[in-house]
Amino acid sequence: MKITARKLISLTLALLLALSIIPAFSAFAVGIHLKSLSLDVVMPTVGKFPTFAKVDTELYESKNDDPKPTSQSNGVVWTNETSGVNLTISNVFKEGCTYTYSVSLYTKSNSDRFDSSISVNVSGNTASVNYVNEHHIIVSLTGLVPRPSDVVIKNVDLTVVNAYLNKYPTFAKVNTDQYESKNDSPAPTSQTNGVVWTNETSGINLNVSNVFRENCIYTYSVSLYAKDGYAFSSGTTATVNGQSATLTVNSAKNAKVTLTDIVPKYPNPFTDMPDGTWYTEAALYCNYHSYMNGTTDKTFSPMMSFSRAMFVTVLSKIDGADVSTYEGSSFSDVPTGKWYSKPIEWAYQKGYAAGTGGGKFGPDTPITRETLAQFFYTYSIKNLYAGPASVNLSKYTDVNKISPWAMTAVSWAVGAGLISGTSDTTISPQMTASRAQVAVIVKKFVENIITT
Repeated sequence: MKITARKLISLTLALLLALSIIPAFSAFAVGIHLKSLSLDVVMPTVGKFPTFAKVDTELYESKNDDPKPTSQSNGVVWTNETSGVNLTISNVFKEGCTYTYSVSLYTKSNSDRFDSSISVNVSGNTASVNYVNEHHIIVSLTGLVPRPSDVVIKNVDLTVVNAYLNKYPTFAKVNTDQYESKNDSPAPTSQTNGVVWTNETSGINLNVSNVFRENCIYTYSVSLYAKDGYAFSSGTTATVNGQSATLTVNSAKNAKVTLTDIVPKYPNPFTDMPDGTWYTEAALYCNYHSYMNGTTDKTFSPMMSFSRAMFVTVLSKIDGADVSTYEGSSFSDVPTGKWYSKPIEWAYQKGYAAGTGGGKFGPDTPITRETLAQFFYTYSIKNLYAGPASVNLSKYTDVNKISPWAMTAVSWAVGAGLISGTSDTTISPQMTASRAQVAVIVKKFVENIITT
């Protein structure tokens, strides 16, 4: 079939006419009938200022009426029903009053309209609707009683992972029903989750790649923010791991908790030694420094007796001596090749330890309190750590039980604070020492004699 020029022109004109008609039909498209709305409004609180937040969605928005009611802002009006007065941004909600929230909403498009049976929910409450026309409604929620002002947080009780030597600090977030931790703005250096660990010795804040060091003390601090309905006050107290901490109130919604002078703990791998005993810290100190090892990987056996061989081995570790060069044995009861052979020979040749007589050392003999004193005294004098202390032992009724060769050493050990009486009137020089007791004395010796 041939298409003539005249027919081609006619078809082209028809197509152009059809294209021009399509937008016209589009203009008559049916809009959306809004049948339900849900608004989220900050409810009134005693002592708080009203909010006049603008409502703005894809289909509708809040705008001031023309003419607008007194104190209308962003289409919102808060009215004190008790007095009939509209609130401004400088008024606060009063106790004993009820309030009305109302807002004027307008559709954004002429094709959209509010349905005649529309329902509106305001913060979970069914609101009243007054129609002005299909593009404008006024929503009202009446009888609003302000909730009480923020509940005062009475106590902040934090549980923090303890600072352990050579372990990394934790920056765990705090989150409770009443408050949570958040970074300050601007955040201090190395603040994470609102937490800052500071080395008090150097004044430097730690980060996740730093570890706690021995002979340093630390500060833990955290910035807390009260959640909706709660507030900090000058009477709020704080504890961290059961210790009383400082709480600084910056505002009703923000406070900082600080615990200072934290001494890092020694790791405790032993199941037979709970935290908090009279010997735990000393035993862990000795284990950490390899002065005394556990009897197994998991046990320290604190009440086990301590032998003379064990003690000279500990003394060699305190000294940092290389005992590998001490061959042979000067005692008939100390065979070579035992774990204690070289330390005993080192101690004897250095003059730190003598035998028990008859060419014997008594390696397995439990060590007595006076022997401990004698070994430490001799070691200290030979290394010029301390001279003999002049302490009168006459108050001890069993002073006559001290061996003559140990009298000066026991007097020195008591004066140096290494040992004390087993009671107000006894010194018990012949009592054997347990591993726990030796650990306590070793820690005192290193800290009070060697490092002073």
